[in-house]
Amino acid sequence: MAILRMSLFEHAEAGNRRLRLDESHNAVFVTAGRLSVGEEIVGADQAIHVGAQPVDVLETASFLRFALAPGERAPAAASGRLLLSETFDWPGAEGLFRLDQVTFGPGVRAYRHVHAGAGIRHLVKGRLELDAEGHATDMDCGSSWFEDRDSPVQATAAMDEELTRFVRAMVVPADYRNRPTIRFVNAEDEKRPRLQETHRFFEEPVSFAGQ
Repeated sequence: MAILRMSLFEHAEAGNRRLRLDESHNAVFVTAGRLSVGEEIVGADQAIHVGAQPVDVLETASFLRFALAPGERAPAAASGRLLLSETFDWPGAEGLFRLDQVTFGPGVRAYRHVHAGAGIRHLVKGRLELDAEGHATDMDCGSSWFEDRDSPVQATAAMDEELTRFVRAMVVPADYRNRPTIRFVNAEDEKRPRLQETHRFFEEPVSFAGQ
């Protein structure tokens, strides 16, 4: 059993500068502007797996950075504002680092379910009601939250929002490559239509052995 820490930073960076990152596993979702990592350029509403590579800010940009590291050490910030940081247990020294986004129409509900992975979500558009263990919480645009693996939750999008969308970074077991991690708590919900849409940006193998 390994102890991992995932942290979420919000960046607003001037152009023509290079960011060097301390954590060994980083993922970036761009909300405005353009960045480059190696030879790849990403713009608004795009994401990239950074790993430990430097990030070149090509023009004034804002972006979310999900950082994953082994152990309980407090997160280091090359720059950016820390939004959330959580430690969790992970069964083993390997997995997949996955970044995706989930989009809901008005009133669309993801019925009570669990995921095989653990990670942080950040609401980039709309409003969402989360019901976890019978406790409902209203999430506004800009809210962040953590969900552990196998932790039951139900999510319902606001009726008066055209779209509700969150970006999600998770560590998932290696055998879930190219597979969804969701499992519904109640068998009858498996038969309901799934009206929320998931777009996967990437999933990359990660190892924490010897770190």
